[in-house]
Formats: sequence, C-alpha cells, structure tokens
Amino acid sequence: MRQEIGIMVAVDKNWRIGRKSDFPLGTLETNMRWLGAVASEATIIFGRRTYESVVAFDPLVFGRPFIVLSRSNSLEVKGSVVCHSALKALDTAHRLNKSKEIVAVGGGEIFKEFFPLASRLYIAQSGRIVKGAMKISSLITMDKWYSGKRECHNLGGNETQQSFSFITFEKRKNHPAAV
Repeated sequence: MRQEIGIMVAVDKNWRIGRKSDFPLGTLETNMRWLGAVASEATIIFGRRTYESVVAFDPLVFGRPFIVLSRSNSLEVKGSVVCHSALKALDTAHRLNKSKEIVAVGGGEIFKEFFPLASRLYIAQSGRIVKGAMKISSLITMDKWYSGKRECHNLGGNETQQSFSFITFEKRKNHPAAV
C-alpha cells in the first residue's frame, strides 16, 4: 500500500512560516488537538524544533512513537525514533506503521524537505504577522492544489491576533507530481 504524505505547518496571515520560536499561532494546545484529529492514525514525523516546542506532550500520546528529524547525531528522544534525513525518516515511517498517511509536522525546513512529495497540506493560518522564514503562498497554486476543508476559529479579544483557520489542501490528481 502506498502511503500518502501530508505536511502540517503553521503560517501567519501573509502565509509565512515562523522563524525559530516565532510561532504564528498562540495556542499550541489547539494545534495539538487538531494534529491529533488529523493524524490520529498517521505516522508522525516531527522536525526537531517543533518536537521540542511540544515536549510537554507524551511521545506516545497517539499510541505509537513519533519520528524526530534532526541534523544532530547526539539527539536522543525517549519513546521516539531519531532520523537524520527526510528519506531515512520516510523509510522508518513505512517500517514502523502501515498507516494510510505519513504527516510531517514542522516549520520551513520540514516544508522544503517534504513539499515535493506531499499529496496533502494541513495549514494552520493565524491572523497574526510574524517575521517568517519563508512564504509559501506562491507554492500552493490552484493548478496543482485545491482547498478541501477550512475551519475558522476566533479565541475572542483582538480579532486579528486571536483568529485562525485550519485549511486542508489536496494535490490535484491530474498534476504530474501527483502521479
């Protein structure tokens, strides 16, 4: 069975992925609930910095180990598997779990590594503006992708700062990269 590859990233209102700890969304707990709903049966690959930002959550929170992608040869993550390349992480994901989907969760580096392989994008978009590392709006073109599901939320207070959406994009099946 061929596993689909999805990417989950958070962006600001200008479609920029945050840089280092400048996370576009203010509610990590809400994002983790969304990740749990989206990837409840998927194999999850975390970028190291994203994994470290959610370290308070149990590595086996979804009933299976995570894969953490890191350049560091000395990184050890209890209850998870550390890989040093995207290809090794994908190979490990295929061996660990025969789930229908692999979801790579992270920032700009994860997006760059997995975007050419992805068939689905899970975008958490905030009303905030951050100093982003990369702008992704030009990559999600309507000839290659279509917007499937959108959930809009407002946490109250300043609407620009507290509003966010969860958007799912699907790769068009007739696009050459999808074959």
